[in-house]
Amino acid sequence: MLFVRTWCQYRPTRDVGSRSAPSPHPPHSWPYPPTPYPASAGAVDPKNADHVYLAVSGFSRHWTEGPGAGVGHVFESTDGGTTWKDISKNLPDIPTNSAVVTPNGGLAVATDLGVVYRAPGRTTWQRVGSLPAVAVLQLKLSPDGKTLYAATHGRGIYTIDVRDCR
Repeated sequence: MLFVRTWCQYRPTRDVGSRSAPSPHPPHSWPYPPTPYPASAGAVDPKNADHVYLAVSGFSRHWTEGPGAGVGHVFESTDGGTTWKDISKNLPDIPTNSAVVTPNGGLAVATDLGVVYRAPGRTTWQRVGSLPAVAVLQLKLSPDGKTLYAATHGRGIYTIDVRDCR
């Protein structure tokens, strides 16, 4: 599954080789998590292409009113994006910028305050790594899947040992 950015949203498509033009339809005319805020990243479980995650930018839960208030920042779909579940739970109300499924099936998410991790089968998030409270804009796994690289805004690139993510 590839997430193609259109109308400040991501639209799932199974054809990785195609290029998608902006949709002529309103942003919520296709299955999408219940949030008016733009998606910032998507992650696909390498063991199951129908198991996908979507990270959402913006502030939406505690300090806003009106449409979008009370909406989380990380969503999960187990049916290829047809339906979505908010899995934000104890995640702070901060923008999420990138997401990576770890080899053990956990989910690492880059936020404006560092990297958080949710272990497989768990529902809560915990901070990982020795990063300061800094915006992490991109996460990437090393080719062997043992190291998580966290690219920050102005503080360089940090490494996190995936074995330390529990």
